[in-house]
Amino acid sequence: MDCPSFEDLKLDSHGRNAIDDIKSVYDFSSVISPIMAAGTFLNIFLGNGFIEVSYSIYSTDFQVLGQAMKQIPAVSRNRIELIATQAALFSSPNWQQEQFFRAIANGCTLR
Repeated sequence: MDCPSFEDLKLDSHGRNAIDDIKSVYDFSSVISPIMAAGTFLNIFLGNGFIEVSYSIYSTDFQVLGQAMKQIPAVSRNRIELIATQAALFSSPNWQQEQFFRAIANGCTLR
């Protein structure tokens, strides 16, 4: 996708809030995978004896955990697209801001 360039873009308060929301989703998605893995590891090994650890490893569905972790980027992208689309809809008086959020909703990234 060819992403447009925006010079001297001025965001209103709604636009700045949308950028903050997008950043929050991005930050959350970058830390959730390690937290999920660490939580599973701690659940299996922390404070358990050999028998409990063996049962925990046996009963943990690592395939489902892996599938859930692989879906995090897609879920995050859908959430960012929704935030950007809503921000574009509420930016109608500010044409440049509207185009900016439409570009984000269509896959352009913030740099």
